[in-house]
Amino acid sequence: MYFMGIVSIIGALVGGITLVLGFMGAKSAPQEAAAAAMAVAFAVVPYVIFRVLQLSKQMKDSESIRYSLDAINRRDEANQRTQ
Repeated sequence: MYFMGIVSIIGALVGGITLVLGFMGAKSAPQEAAAAAMAVAFAVVPYVIFRVLQLSKQMKDSESIRYSLDAINRRDEANQRTQ
C-alpha cells in the first residue's frame, strides 16, 4: 500500500510537469489537448490502482468484522435459549 501511495504522488508530479511542458511547447490546440490527456493519464491511472487496492483491503477487513459479529450474535442467541 505504501508503495502505491508513493507511485500515486510521483504520477501526480509527472502529470503536472507533463502538463506545464506540454503547454509551453505546444504549437496548436490539438497538441495542448494531447499533452493534457497524457498528464491526466500519468496522474489518474496510479491513483485508481491505489484506490482499488485500498478498497479491496477494506472489503476483506469488513468481511472479517462481519464474520466476528455474526459469531457473537450466534453465541448470544445460544446463551438466551439456555437461560
